[in-house]
Amino acid sequence: FHNGIFNLYSDTKSTLTGTCHVNSIYIKNCGPGYTNINGFDLTTTNREAIQVLGSYGVYIYYCQSTVSIPAYTGIQVNESFCSISSCKIANRNHAASFSNSRCVSAYWDSGSVGNTAGVSSYNGSQVHLFGTQPNGINPLLQGTGGAFFYENGTQIRNMVNTGLSCTWGTISGGYIRHGNMAGAAMVTIQISVTVSIALSQGVNYTISGLPIPASVVPVNCQVSDHFGYKAITSTGSTGQMVVQPVANIQIGNTYHFNVTYLTIV
Repeated sequence: FHNGIFNLYSDTKSTLTGTCHVNSIYIKNCGPGYTNINGFDLTTTNREAIQVLGSYGVYIYYCQSTVSIPAYTGIQVNESFCSISSCKIANRNHAASFSNSRCVSAYWDSGSVGNTAGVSSYNGSQVHLFGTQPNGINPLLQGTGGAFFYENGTQIRNMVNTGLSCTWGTISGGYIRHGNMAGAAMVTIQISVTVSIALSQGVNYTISGLPIPASVVPVNCQVSDHFGYKAITSTGSTGQMVVQPVANIQIGNTYHFNVTYLTIV
């Protein structure tokens, strides 16, 4: 369909009901224009409930699919501009998955539970999140450049563990940036370090490659009395965590550090 408005409504549009059953819906190569899908109960168990491919201006409202077949995605959007609002997807692999697309995911019904993933953004997709999102074991998944944006325009991303350097232990974990990819944002660090060299009392040891803090920030550790000083500081071009043992520490000890702080770059 091209150049105009195409409305596909059930007799119970703008409500989530099971009275209008269809197997699945496939929207392909539609637009420019508007394609509105409203009020359907999708019953398929062997494919995606709704697929959108190569389309511009697709709006999906009040559609649901609650079959217990987690192998398939509820709403799959590829290479499209699309908006999903007030829908209910339960017990699926992904409630909604976006690839090479720019989309809105908004105001999902609270019954959107039991999914392996809530919303997924892949292959450079930009997904803007408004209100309640579908639940899943992994609420938000990103891959190959996919991104999520909150209502105020700030961006969230996966945990970062590249670029971190620790000469005194083996690192696992990393940090998550809650907000803009550049400029002011909140950062949450969850890092575990297994000591690989003997640490000496009173000597500073660092983990570099962290976002620069707005000011010196104290850090939490599960063994609080092994380090007299634990903080995130700035080295000019990057941030670093500095720890200072209060006594000699042997090889093999594992420490868990966490903190949330404001970065300014």
